[in-house]
Amino acid sequence: MFRHSQRGKFKPPSDVIETDNKFIVLVEIAGMDADEFRLSLLNRKLVISGNRILPAIDANTSYHQVEIESGEFRLEYNHYT
Repeated sequence: MFRHSQRGKFKPPSDVIETDNKFIVLVEIAGMDADEFRLSLLNRKLVISGNRILPAIDANTSYHQVEIESGEFRLEYNHYT
């Protein structure tokens, strides 16, 4: 069983899947490359963190709708047997 906690500006959606011999963690974050994520494993805790930065927009541009979240995120997954 995994317990999830989150720190940071926003929480990207994620799934944790267990098979007979592995766990699969899927994190959905559009606009980021694999090398922009930080992964660490310490004391049975998986930590996925990063910073999604949206492209700069010209100063003369006006937003009419903003729904895409950006900023720092940190997902923590604790494994308990």
